[in-house]
Amino acid sequence: MKTTQSKQSTDQSKTDGRAYSQAMDQITNSLDALIAAAPEVTPTPAKESVFPSFKAMREHLSERGFPQRHINTLGGMNGPGFAKAQELEQRATGRDCMLILCGDRGPGKTQIATYWASKIKNTRYFRAHDLMRAIRGEFSDDKHDAAAAKETMVNAKTCAFLVLDEYSELAGSEYDKRTLTNLLDHRYGEQRSTVIITNTPIEQAPAEVGRSAWSRFEETGGIVHCNWASYRAGKGAKS
Repeated sequence: MKTTQSKQSTDQSKTDGRAYSQAMDQITNSLDALIAAAPEVTPTPAKESVFPSFKAMREHLSERGFPQRHINTLGGMNGPGFAKAQELEQRATGRDCMLILCGDRGPGKTQIATYWASKIKNTRYFRAHDLMRAIRGEFSDDKHDAAAAKETMVNAKTCAFLVLDEYSELAGSEYDKRTLTNLLDHRYGEQRSTVIITNTPIEQAPAEVGRSAWSRFEETGGIVHCNWASYRAGKGAKS
C-alpha cells in the first residue's frame, strides 16, 4: 500500500514538473514574440540648446559678435577641443564661472567658447582690443559715440556669458588695465560667467590678467591649458 502511494506521489511530481516547464516555455515564447513585434524606439537626444532652433541659435550668436567662422563650425566640431568643450560645459555655462583658455594659436580656444555660448542666452563676444577701443569713445565730444561707448560697457558688464578674445594682444596701458579689472570685478560680484582667451603661455597668464582678477578666476573657474595640436595645421595650400 505504501509502495503504491509513493509511486503515485512520484508520478504526480513528474506531471507537475512537466506542466510547470511547459508553462514557463509558453511565457518565454510569448515574451520573445512581444519583443520581436515591438517597434524600435530611437532614444530622445538630450537637449543641446536653449534656443528653439539651430537657426535661432546661430542668429543670436551672430548678433552678439561671435565670429561667423566659429558659428558655422559648431556642427562639425571634433577632436580634443570638442572633448574639452563637452567636459567643461556644465561648469562653464553655469553661473559664477570665470575661466581662462590659454595656449598657442590654433587649438580651437575660440571655438570652445563659441560652443559654450551656444548653450546660453544673452551672451557677448568681444576681441579685447575692440572692446577697449569702443569704450574709449566715452570721452568723445560726439554724443552718439559717447552713448554707444556707455552702452557697450553696460552690455559687457550685464550679459550672462562674456567672452574676451585675443587678450594677449592688448597694449596693456594703465587705462586698459583699470577698465578691464573694473569690468571683471563687476561680473565677479554679480556671479556672471566670463571666459578670457589668450595665446600667452600658462605660466604667464595669471600675471597677464593681473593679481586682482586672477584671484577671482582662481576661485570660480581657473585656467585651461589648450595644449593639443593646432586644427589649422595642414589646412593651407600644399605645393
